[in-house]
Amino acid sequence: DPEKVGQKMYYKKKASYTCKSGYSMNGDKDGKKEYTVECLSDGTLSKVDDCKPVACECADGSCVPFVKNGAIKGSFDIDKALVYGESAQFECDEGFTTSGDAAGLTEFSVTCTAEATLTEPRQCLPVECGEPPKIFNSVISESKELVYKDVVTVTCNEGYTMTGKVGGSTKFDFECLATGKIDGSGSCKPISCGTSPDIAHAEFNSRELFYGESVRVSCHSGFSVDADPNGESSFVGTCAANGKLEGMLECKPVSCGTPAKEKGAVSKDPETFFNETATWTCTPGFSTDGHPGGDDEFTRPCNAHGKFTSSSPNACVDIN
Repeated sequence: DPEKVGQKMYYKKKASYTCKSGYSMNGDKDGKKEYTVECLSDGTLSKVDDCKPVACECADGSCVPFVKNGAIKGSFDIDKALVYGESAQFECDEGFTTSGDAAGLTEFSVTCTAEATLTEPRQCLPVECGEPPKIFNSVISESKELVYKDVVTVTCNEGYTMTGKVGGSTKFDFECLATGKIDGSGSCKPISCGTSPDIAHAEFNSRELFYGESVRVSCHSGFSVDADPNGESSFVGTCAANGKLEGMLECKPVSCGTPAKEKGAVSKDPETFFNETATWTCTPGFSTDGHPGGDDEFTRPCNAHGKFTSSSPNACVDIN
């Protein structure tokens, strides 16, 4: 009884004591909590027992809980049970905090309560770095929020490298650091095919071309891609992933064909093309003006439409 504390006791008088919350006679949570003291004939008190703080039970070979990615701070005997009021200090490993925030707490304590149970330990969560930067023209090995020690690999799409050159590196990494920052950098640049090569007898926009870009080439009048007067007179060159311009052709002069034999005239010239001239020679009994001793040759130019153009003179005339 607290009201009797400090009062005199007389022979054979007794006083009862009850341990406070968190204490027992033997330190066991279910141990006896009350005892009696008696005044003896020699004027002394019978043995006074102490109330001992209750001990928190040990489990799985340790008297403190296991904390993933954390450890007990300082020197501590894990085989010795904590008693009421005692605490064990924990510290998270590098790259871990109790909130996952880089500036979050890294230390916490576990305390033995009056009920002889340990308070619940905090978790040590990996520091969060957020999502890696988005890199155009690439794919990422895993799209997710990065946490400490996470590494993702960025791979450039076909036709792209880190340098924009054929043979350049196509992969780079991003790593989440303990500071909450993402380490790594890079970009995927389109491969260059260089400046469009000079194409004779054509019009086009000469500039540096990159992967996927195209240039249209238009042949001048009198030229086509196959020398056919009715053939295609334009084509498109496209920058490929190998750094080469694909689809590039030539502008060839159109053909007027091989000069045909005519009445009173023959030609030994081969196939004739735009801006070239073919010659015909009069056969015996013919001249270009129909008179004996007249010229016996005439020429015709091959025009832009693949036709021999009339000239003067333009035929061999029978002398008779």
